[in-house]
Amino acid sequence: MSTGTRVDLVVSKGTEPETVTVPMVVGLLEEQVQGILNDNLLDLGEVTLVPSSQPAGTVVEQDPAKGEEVPIRSKVDIGVSMGSQGDLHSYTLTVKVPEKDRPVHVRLTVTDLDGEAVKHNRNEKAGDVLTLLFKYRGDAAIVKLYFDGELARRDVIKP
Repeated sequence: MSTGTRVDLVVSKGTEPETVTVPMVVGLLEEQVQGILNDNLLDLGEVTLVPSSQPAGTVVEQDPAKGEEVPIRSKVDIGVSMGSQGDLHSYTLTVKVPEKDRPVHVRLTVTDLDGEAVKHNRNEKAGDVLTLLFKYRGDAAIVKLYFDGELARRDVIKP
């Protein structure tokens, strides 16, 4: 090519994101959902416990809905039944407060058939071991533990 020769240059904007069809996960057990989403190149998003007449652990809601086209690795949020039982259960949680050079704010919330409630919310001595006893209503509950405002642990508990 000689000096002064015109050169046409085409610049790509990249490829369009590939999409996948969202599968139906409503009616499945929560434990089954992760594998099905992975098989369909999707990720599990937020899991919310909801009151329902379906057995505890059954997926009763999903977003996006079955059949929607979404980009690969999109998150699918699910609502999981807490079950219809209104029995009251006790639970004991042992927590080690992180080692720091100052007190640590410890907050514990429990979501059950009655909604979300704060069960513990105060500063604790770093390194202490706490035994937190609380009650929850239903076949399952979500327990969230925060240290200094950061979510440290999330568990689903069952009787």
